[in-house]
Amino acid sequence: MFIPYQAILMRTFWNTPDLKMVSRVAWEKTNDEMPKGDSISRASIINFLNDMVDEGLLGFIERTGKGGHHRVYSANLTEHEFWAKLAAETMNLIINGSGDPEIFAAAGAKVEVDTGAPICANCAVSVTYGRLEMLDRVSLLEEYPTVDARKKAGFEHPRGEYLCKECSEEMK
Repeated sequence: MFIPYQAILMRTFWNTPDLKMVSRVAWEKTNDEMPKGDSISRASIINFLNDMVDEGLLGFIERTGKGGHHRVYSANLTEHEFWAKLAAETMNLIINGSGDPEIFAAAGAKVEVDTGAPICANCAVSVTYGRLEMLDRVSLLEEYPTVDARKKAGFEHPRGEYLCKECSEEMK
């Protein structure tokens, strides 16, 4: 999926929750982790960061500073969410590329998986795991409008904006 420098950079984001960094810092951190004698250009890092934004794996905010506008990048998905998304997309490619997706549907396979689905802030149940019917959509946005607020409240998966039926019943 990733070539070595890309894997190093993505793991840097995944291993440090809420990490935000500009391309220069990403380039420095990646080169620090590269095997001795290997290095990668800053242009390659910038191109990769922008590709990951286009793929939805990274997000960014623009800040002004010395030299103009700068993108400050952060992860949109955890490593677990990334692999779940990749698995769902691969499954859909296989099913839809088979020429007869109805066979898979008849066998109980979910033919379309919406990997951008909301997740439960407590247990991370989502469409990715084939449990859409579990979402109660008890919204947390009014009481906990930000990821930081949900984090402070002790939710296991603060990127989630809802609670599933099981978790909302447990919390009553």
